Amino acid sequence: MHNVTDAEIDFILNDIKARGIVTEELRHNLLDHICCILEQEMPEGTAFEVFYHRIIQRFFTRELSELQRETDQLMRFKNFYAMKNTMKYTGFFSALLILLGGVFKINHMLGANVLFVLGMVTFSLIFLPLLLTLKMRDGGQGKDNVVFAVGLIIGMTASMGVMFKLMHWPFANILMQGSLGALILVYAPLYLTTRLREPEKRFNAIVSSVLMLAGGGMLLGLTNTHLSYNVTEGLYQAHHVLDQQQKQLAASNNLLYTKTNNNESVRQMREASDALYNFLDDIKAQLISTAEDIPVADAAKLDLLQMHHPENTSAVKMVYLQNDGPYSVEKLREQVKSYNRSMSTYFDADDFVILNEEDVPSALTLVPILCHHLTQLQMQVEANELAFLNRNMALSVGK
Repeated sequence: MHNVTDAEIDFILNDIKARGIVTEELRHNLLDHICCILEQEMPEGTAFEVFYHRIIQRFFTRELSELQRETDQLMRFKNFYAMKNTMKYTGFFSALLILLGGVFKINHMLGANVLFVLGMVTFSLIFLPLLLTLKMRDGGQGKDNVVFAVGLIIGMTASMGVMFKLMHWPFANILMQGSLGALILVYAPLYLTTRLREPEKRFNAIVSSVLMLAGGGMLLGLTNTHLSYNVTEGLYQAHHVLDQQQKQLAASNNLLYTKTNNNESVRQMREASDALYNFLDDIKAQLISTAEDIPVADAAKLDLLQMHHPENTSAVKMVYLQNDGPYSVEKLREQVKSYNRSMSTYFDADDFVILNEEDVPSALTLVPILCHHLTQLQMQVEANELAFLNRNMALSVGK
């Protein structure tokens, strides 16, 4: 067994320091391992330096400084393995939630939006940032890390844009178009130019770039799609017919008002009906005014076919879904309750149809669709007026 001398210990310490091991604790750990090997394996009569240079190669692949870099990285990322496990679990969890959310959404099942939003948020704000952090930890080439970081940031923005788009939230098109534009104009050229210089990666780089450009272009074309032609035409035609019927019914009711006795019950019925009817008109005018950015007076005269921004869901949120707003869904529910109370106080239950609160639309939707629902409520108000007036006239003739 060889006994390591003080001179040999000094030689080992100086050598490993010269090879890039600057952390004192790491140097002494290496010294202990090397000394153990020397004492156990060094044959008698073998030159110390010759055997030392032979065994030191066991500790690295290319150079001993690899141990120093690895130690620095481990010290910097003390929770590396926890981060890696978190990334794996959140990746699987988010993919499962997104898949289930998509299936639920296709089948119009409850909980689809919750599943999808939770999955997309986990994927975009936890999984992808962890992936970027761990990739940077691997210590690849600087240009590869830059390309990878740019790609992941674009991916995070695009995935958030998809979530905003499916949830009909504002700025969805900005997020999606911005991220896809960056993919086409920034990432794809950057990826291609950094790989073309390496012959073994050139073919795959060209194929990947072509796929990114083609896929990005196709997705970009889908970011600002409007309602399909058939759906749009069907909605506008149905609304046009309903609007004409409602106006004809209103004109018929006004004519009946001139022929009926203007007693207290008729006046109360007309006041209750006019209050709800006019409030519905005000909501529609405010919705169109906000969506089109035009005066309310002009919006009240605008036909749905003339709208330039029918998919402006932010108008619905600002005007209708604000709980404290003057034209909110809560105010409409209050008006409906007041209408039902007035009608039931003065008239028999057979004389009118009670408007249920479930009939009041309360979900985020497009302005034309919401206006169509509100017009249907107006139609029911007019139908109640007509039924009551006809009954009132019949009773007057009977007397």
